[in-house]
Formats: sequence, C-alpha cells, structure tokens
Amino acid sequence: MGHRLCLALAIATLLGCAASAGGLRRPAGDGVAFNGTSSHAVVKDGAAFDLPAFTLACWVRVPRTDRPQVLLNRGASGTLFTLYLYKAGVRMLVEYEAGKYTHAIAPFPPKNVWTHYTGTYDGKLIRVYMDGVLRATTPAAGRIARSKARLYLGALNPFERHLKGQLSDVRVWDRALSSAQIAAVVAGTEGDDAPRPLARWMPSSLTQEKWKNLAMDKLHADYLADPKIETRRFDGYRGIWYSNQAQGGPYVYKYSGGL
Repeated sequence: MGHRLCLALAIATLLGCAASAGGLRRPAGDGVAFNGTSSHAVVKDGAAFDLPAFTLACWVRVPRTDRPQVLLNRGASGTLFTLYLYKAGVRMLVEYEAGKYTHAIAPFPPKNVWTHYTGTYDGKLIRVYMDGVLRATTPAAGRIARSKARLYLGALNPFERHLKGQLSDVRVWDRALSSAQIAAVVAGTEGDDAPRPLARWMPSSLTQEKWKNLAMDKLHADYLADPKIETRRFDGYRGIWYSNQAQGGPYVYKYSGGL
C-alpha cells in the first residue's frame, strides 16, 4: 500500500510539473459563443476606457482564421484600439496620434484550441503576447484620441467583423502590465498584490443578455447572441425618378436620377 501511495504521489508530482512548465491554465469548458454574423457584446460607457495606457486580454477559441474577426474594439476601423484577427495573425492596433495608427502582430491561434492573447500600450510601445509570451513590439509614442466610443467584444461594431468562436476571461486594465504580470495571468498564479483589472467578463458572469463585470459593479456588457435587424416603415411618399436623354455632344447620353 505504501509503495502504491508513493507511486501515486510521484505521478501526481510529474504531472504537476508538466502543467506548470507549460505555464498555461486554459479554460476548462465552453466560453461565451459568437456566431460570426451578428453576435456581439457592448459596454456603452466607453468613456471609462479612455486611457493613456492599458492592457487588453482574453482567451479565444475559433474554428477558422481566414477572415477578419475582432476580439475587442473601440472606435471605427483604424482608430483608438483593436485586438483582432486579420490577414497574417492577431493584431494589437493603436491609434497613437490623430489619424495615425500602427500595430504589433502575433501568430494566429491553432484552430479549436483555447489560446490567450494580451495587448498592451504604455504611451510609447505596443506589445502583443500569445499564451503569455511576447511575440512583437512596435514603437508608437503618443496618446489615443480622447473619445467616449463604446467598447465592443466579439465584433468591430454591431455590423462588421464578427467573431466566429468563443471568448473567455476577457479583461481590461488601466495600465500596461509587465511580462511577468501577464505570465501570471495566463498561468492563473496571480497574487493578492496583482493589479486589479478595470473590467473582467467571465462565462460564469453571463446571464441571458447581461454580461456582468466581475471587477466592479458597473461597466457591465450587453450581450446580443443573435440580434434581429430592425425594419421600419416611414410615413409619406418615397419614389425614384430617372431620365436618359440623348445629347448631341461627345457624351452621347445624359443620365439623371433622384429619390
């Protein structure tokens, strides 16, 4: 019996070492699902994310990487910040001056495998991490434009670049985390003195259409699993007129139209 106990302890120790060597604590179950066509979540109080320095982080699992897909975003395409899948990998994009933006890029995630991405900006450098490992750094001295733009999760906005897959443990900090702090986040070994996130959304905090922020009792996200397109009937007359007139000049015909 004693030998069996010793053997069991030895095996457990070896397994534990293997797990800690990998440095990852992947989500055990499903995340929050996004259908790739209309699903998204939105935090309407975007002013809370108007920050000179910040960190974005999430676990993502996707079945495909051959189309643009957004993980987190504020603003129109190419403005403020976006963590997203695009062309050659996963980009952390920052608009560091009005009308000027750049990005750091990490490899795509393996298909259907939980993968962690972190993007940081400290006012000087953009950094992007994959599974807690720094993959790229890009100079970008400045500050993102002040804005009250909403924060979107799983889409650029309600109509574009929807995520097809799942998100888990989505977080935002009001500072740029260090490499050691990010490694602790990915490994699930954060101590009591770890920086507290401004927002954290977990699958367990989603109740129907409300995705609760676990970091504080505000900045909750509205989750729309499959929103319907609203159609409206306007009062009054709507019509189209069109005219095609022969001309004697070099253009032969004159085309006109109206609504």
